[in-house]
Amino acid sequence: MINKRLKIGFNTNDLRVLSKDEEFAVIATAAKDLDFIVCHTDNITDLDTAIKRAKEIAEITDKYKLKFVANFEWQNFNHGKDLTGSYLNVNHADGTHRLEVHPDFVKALNSKNTLIGLMYDEFEHTIINRNISIAMESRFKTDLPVFPVPDTKDPIEQGEILETQLNEYIENAKVKHGDMLFLGEHVFPVLYHKFATSGITPNFKSQKEGISNIQFSIAAGATLQYNKPLFNCVDMWFMLKHPGHDANEMYNNLKFAYYAGVNYVYVETSNPFFDKTGETKHLNENGRAFIRFANEYANNERDYDIQDYHPEIAIIRMDDTYWGQGSVPLPWRNNLFGNDKVKPDYKAKEWLEVFHLLSHGEVPKSSFTWNRINIQALRKHHSFCTLNSTVVFDDKVKKEQLESVKLAFLCGYRISADTLKAVTEMVKDKGMVVVTSKRFAPDYILSQVKGKYCEIIDGKGKWIITDSFSSNKLKKALETYLGKKGEIRLTFKDREIKFNISKDKNSITIISGDTQ
Repeated sequence: MINKRLKIGFNTNDLRVLSKDEEFAVIATAAKDLDFIVCHTDNITDLDTAIKRAKEIAEITDKYKLKFVANFEWQNFNHGKDLTGSYLNVNHADGTHRLEVHPDFVKALNSKNTLIGLMYDEFEHTIINRNISIAMESRFKTDLPVFPVPDTKDPIEQGEILETQLNEYIENAKVKHGDMLFLGEHVFPVLYHKFATSGITPNFKSQKEGISNIQFSIAAGATLQYNKPLFNCVDMWFMLKHPGHDANEMYNNLKFAYYAGVNYVYVETSNPFFDKTGETKHLNENGRAFIRFANEYANNERDYDIQDYHPEIAIIRMDDTYWGQGSVPLPWRNNLFGNDKVKPDYKAKEWLEVFHLLSHGEVPKSSFTWNRINIQALRKHHSFCTLNSTVVFDDKVKKEQLESVKLAFLCGYRISADTLKAVTEMVKDKGMVVVTSKRFAPDYILSQVKGKYCEIIDGKGKWIITDSFSSNKLKKALETYLGKKGEIRLTFKDREIKFNISKDKNSITIISGDTQ
């Protein structure tokens, strides 16, 4: 058996590693078979000092038999500082603001061959919201896009330009740093596919302000489509509260990562693992729960992972960065890709309707995160929702990646000609059911459409042409595909795994499935 076991870690920072304080040393020692840490490297110094510090981090992690991902977040909160002679740069002559790291610093980080890769913390956030943390600090007097913003109103053109910019950014990084992993860390459930096609490994946040298995379904689609490993950050933040999630919710999100075939999972951050009495830190319930999970699951043999996932339902759409930001002017920009000239319309919002349908109404039509500024943001957060074997692919997905799909939704701004051809063949030859508006229906199907809702048999399968992805009529027609309310179902090449979701939607219980 090939062991595709889950690799487990936690998020900390360079000062804790260098001082071997409780928040690093206690966890690294107590969780006996821990695999890695995500280490923030945000103490700005000159290059020589940074190189010395990087080598010490490498030596210490090697001593603890840990690998690590170097995380960079400083750039998301700071601008205008003189970084001459430092190990990173963020200030660019064209008025843009993005991270660049000195190759000698990265070489020092990898001096013990323990460096897994480089992480641009919340990279998608900085792109779509134009470094909003810096803008807010300046009371919105500063506007700093990550890449030059083109003069276009067309979401398709803007998406293609961003893809080119990302490709160039990662190619330059590979020239400087070699062929290692480059990761984001996604607050918002967008840009997984644009990132993956440029070489950035999908890394979804669970808990936080999102729904964990929705984030998983989107990131998993990018992982499958672009053949990447899958990382998962179990984030203890909720809005400005830290911790904003309890030990039980954290443990269940870690457990979901294991059974869902995630390759690497880590908790952000180690701070909530400890309480402090005077000057003494001691492990609390969160820390004990993490150590318990690590010691229970780190050495579990697992003969499958995310690349063995065979989804039965696919949402196919161009990744346009719409997550439900809405029209409230602050703090989020009501645009696509961070370009104020590119405004979302009904096409961008269709996939929210689809998730509303697939979740049996548990996901609002307005957004699937608590970040949207509306009345639904006042709801108590929960991590899980009903969902049956679902992924999101982008508009270029290939036929071989659709072989297991029984039900597909076509929505958004564009579906490529090759993908439409593949979907049409899957309908005729494999019995796939496709739900779409009129704009993506083949001409020979479109000529048969009558009214706002129409079902048309095509070979072994069927087209459902509709003007609403969440109508009761559509829900009834798809009833056999939607799974049971209160359950999550995952389908792999040789097994299915089902979970019952708890009443508070923060815990899961396995009810069927061979997980070894």
